[in-house]
Amino acid sequence: MSDDPTTPIMQFNEVPFARRVTGTTSPTYDRSIFYERNEQLQILKNQIEGFQQAGNKEAAAGVRSQNRALVPMITMGERTQKDLGDIRKARAAITENGKMAPEAKTSRLEQLNQREQQILLRFNTRWNQVNQLRSAA
Repeated sequence: MSDDPTTPIMQFNEVPFARRVTGTTSPTYDRSIFYERNEQLQILKNQIEGFQQAGNKEAAAGVRSQNRALVPMITMGERTQKDLGDIRKARAAITENGKMAPEAKTSRLEQLNQREQQILLRFNTRWNQVNQLRSAA
């Protein structure tokens, strides 16, 4: 928060009504959607592994074939989650660094935020493509 009284307290896209009027989304929307989708993928993975460990390979193969398009997304979801964790660690290291100039901190944090958005967008875009293919089949 700035000491300058002319600096707005909130960003424009943090106001729900303003987002509704302009048609934009919350900065955390993509992240929330990713975690919901990744949770679905982890449930699918656990279901397949559970059948395999129980020795029911036919059921595991059945789940795989029913979710043929989603199975490759499991690895992508795990990789995306790891990348987001790396970004969180980098963000924490930057905010705790007392030697870095404020302008450099701001710049680096903005780069990390953009990278996070790219990672989330890549996953969510692929998810949408996969689900469009599933619904068309």
